[in-house]
Amino acid sequence: MVDDFGRLSDLEEDIETNADSLEPVNEKEDMITNLASEDAFGKPAMDSSTLDQRIRNWLYILSDFKNRAPADLNRSLCVRTLISDLCSRYSYNQFLMVKLLDLFPKEIVEVLEANEVDRPVTIRTNTLKTRRRELAQALINRGVNLDPLEPWSKVGLVVYSSQVPLGATPEYLAGHYILQGASSMLPIIALSPQLGERILDLCAAPGGKTTYIGKSKNNDLSNI
Repeated sequence: MVDDFGRLSDLEEDIETNADSLEPVNEKEDMITNLASEDAFGKPAMDSSTLDQRIRNWLYILSDFKNRAPADLNRSLCVRTLISDLCSRYSYNQFLMVKLLDLFPKEIVEVLEANEVDRPVTIRTNTLKTRRRELAQALINRGVNLDPLEPWSKVGLVVYSSQVPLGATPEYLAGHYILQGASSMLPIIALSPQLGERILDLCAAPGGKTTYIGKSKNNDLSNI
């Protein structure tokens, strides 16, 4: 990525060798406020709202650094301080934050906020034993609030809430479904296993994709 953020990958070595420079700097009063209190280590103790404001300020400046940055503000220092604030706010290490910011420079806050939200629980129907519609009705009768996953999946169900443990229902114990993330189903759809193929599965644990491969052609596949 080359824009006002620069090449963040070039900062990685600098971050490792100059960790002290990642500590928040003294910005102008119109940018940063409420820094009076200190923690046990003598560093400014900032709450989440203060960090959020700082992050918004840094992103605003970096989006048009030439026209928005104060004359005495160094771009590299601005980026490093932004990384420090993001790490403090979202509890990421500096290495990972640099990678994420390099991938999503303008959407970084949205990406980090999305990671704070619990992902939905999804299950995959074993169509060798039942149909998705029949499974859904059986689980609804047990107090499970669910819907079909997405148009791209003919076997997935998304569960919003449940009055019973999903891993202990008679349907689960009978092998009518498996708990499996939606993203884990996509590789098998993309793979589109065909009859007679031999498939080498190098990531078989706990076996969600492996069993999905077998189910795809009524277990008439050689799965290694």
